[in-house]
Amino acid sequence: MRKAKQNGFTLLETLVVVCIVCVLSLVIFPTYINHRETSTASQLADSFRTYASSFSNYAIEKGSLPKKLPMRIYPEGMEERLPNFSEESMIGGHWDWNCHHEKDRLEIHLVNPEAGVTMLERIDQMLDDGNLLTGSVVGNEDHLTMIIQH
Repeated sequence: MRKAKQNGFTLLETLVVVCIVCVLSLVIFPTYINHRETSTASQLADSFRTYASSFSNYAIEKGSLPKKLPMRIYPEGMEERLPNFSEESMIGGHWDWNCHHEKDRLEIHLVNPEAGVTMLERIDQMLDDGNLLTGSVVGNEDHLTMIIQH
């Protein structure tokens, strides 16, 4: 008797391919997540730098830091300098600022971000020392603050 010619893949061959795909995804997925988080942290660090530069330039041009206004209200002439300041950040939360004229310093806040402490530490590492308790960038899971001295 002749044996019938087999078409297609055996169950074993299919399982081997599925296992290979699973192993590859286990290797690639954490790398993808890490790159995505690094990109997000980098964009937020750039936003902090942009806002700090905008307020510093304002202080140089006007001769002093702006007076504190209600949340999400800009000092005169600042609205065009602060792109996306009134919008929610990419990790949730909102931007705010505060001036301490007696200490001659300005604080830029990211309030109520939805990211974990690890993301905030990553941003701090890009801007400062990576420790949320020390340096010019401080915070916890409720806020992240960049302090600018003038």
